[in-house]
Amino acid sequence: MQRRFVECLALLALLFVLQASFVPFDFAFSTSDAGSRAYFDFSVGRLTLPDIISNIFLYTPIGALGFWTLRRRGWSRIVSVLAVMVAGAGLTVAVEHLQFFSPSRVSSLIDVVSNVVGVAVGVTLSFVCQFLIPRVVESIAREFRSQPRVAIVKSYVVLLVMFASMPFAFSFDTNRLKESIKAANFMPFATANWEDTTHDAPTLSAAHATEDYRRWTALRSWSRWALEFAAFAVFAWLVHSMCVRHYGFTRRATNWLTWWFAIALAMGLSVLHIPLMMRDFDVTDVMFRFLGVAVGVVVRSVLLDTRSGGTRSLAPETQRFLGHAAITTAVMFIVYTGLVPLTFSMPEGGVGAEMSATEFLPFMAYFVTRFDLMMTDVMEKFASYAVLAALLARFWRRAATMSTYRTTITAAYVCVLLSCAIEVAQLFIRVRVVSLTDPILAAVGAVIGVTTQAKFMAFYRHVTDAPQPNVTGGAVARDPAPLGPTDALIATLTETRDDAPREPSPQRRYAPHE
Repeated sequence: MQRRFVECLALLALLFVLQASFVPFDFAFSTSDAGSRAYFDFSVGRLTLPDIISNIFLYTPIGALGFWTLRRRGWSRIVSVLAVMVAGAGLTVAVEHLQFFSPSRVSSLIDVVSNVVGVAVGVTLSFVCQFLIPRVVESIAREFRSQPRVAIVKSYVVLLVMFASMPFAFSFDTNRLKESIKAANFMPFATANWEDTTHDAPTLSAAHATEDYRRWTALRSWSRWALEFAAFAVFAWLVHSMCVRHYGFTRRATNWLTWWFAIALAMGLSVLHIPLMMRDFDVTDVMFRFLGVAVGVVVRSVLLDTRSGGTRSLAPETQRFLGHAAITTAVMFIVYTGLVPLTFSMPEGGVGAEMSATEFLPFMAYFVTRFDLMMTDVMEKFASYAVLAALLARFWRRAATMSTYRTTITAAYVCVLLSCAIEVAQLFIRVRVVSLTDPILAAVGAVIGVTTQAKFMAFYRHVTDAPQPNVTGGAVARDPAPLGPTDALIATLTETRDDAPREPSPQRRYAPHE
């Protein structure tokens, strides 16, 4: 199953390279103007660093995924490297040869060299990852085996920091930091500098279309605040479970610790936004994060089930209810972000009006927009469909009776249908663009979501079902292991008096003589 997915990703990368290389597909097989254009030009004047870097990154996935595909099929390392390099070189030579017949493209030997370097970089990354990934996974497995709930919280914090860092455009220029601090918004529900975002709007002829774009900008703020709320509600749930189930704290102490961790993380993410381009400190984000923490703590405390031997866990029916609610919420979020500004009208020229290549072809609209906006849009859509597919695989009853492959195909089918329905509805929204990009992101996101969910659950069961040490007289007979950094930090919150009551730590069990 993994080999098929890798091969599909390699095919998508190849199609993307061909599209980016041949657009606008204006071939003219005539040599009448050959004197005005050079065949495999090697002009030093075209040697620009951005052009070279873009060509390297364009072919890096070809090298990485191609090498991975051949290794999955049992080819040796040397043969795989040679085959991918030869295939990459042949592809770029063929592309540059055809670009000679396009009036809007340039056949360049510099591009050939850059593309071959990109293939080599991809092969090197894939080759190195074969040695690094097993060691990283082994380290993560040890963490999950010793303290799984702590590891889950740490992994979730890493995800929050990663998504808060989008679009990964940091600027530590002094003037830029001063301007960002001055632009900090301390007025609730007032988006900082939202008027400036209208400069990035598409060229709109009618005044009502401009007003639709302003409405789109305002409604998009609510979708961002909803994400902040949901993200920190889940964070509060995980931290609350960690403190109760792993460290054995009382409910009151758990609530205080959850709020302490949440406040530190919420303020830290807001400070992280200061050096980010297109992001600013917004007090409304902090408010919705705190609201999410409050809801997460209250819901977790109310829904605890103490019927099974005193252990605090969720009842099965409660788990199913929360899973179905999460699926419904994910669908509503995808539909909402796909249909804002929710102003529908018949398109100019009717439904059968002509569409440009920029509007229809996959990812073409991203070539005419800024990189930071492109990254934010792609990651948001991809993550939304990945989360929806993972929830379907986890809480859909029929998924429990199907294989992982069938579950993946079914989830991808549902996500693509939802995406296509949204794209049809966008025909009647003036400021939205109909494109094949969203169905592709939906399919890829669904595949990654289901696969990640299945692998994570298998990995979690593997590391938590490890053989337990021999038990003698009701206690584990082993030497107490040293506390890790996290446990040592938590241990500083405990009472250190000699006459204080003592309880065995969840991480340190002592033999009877101790």
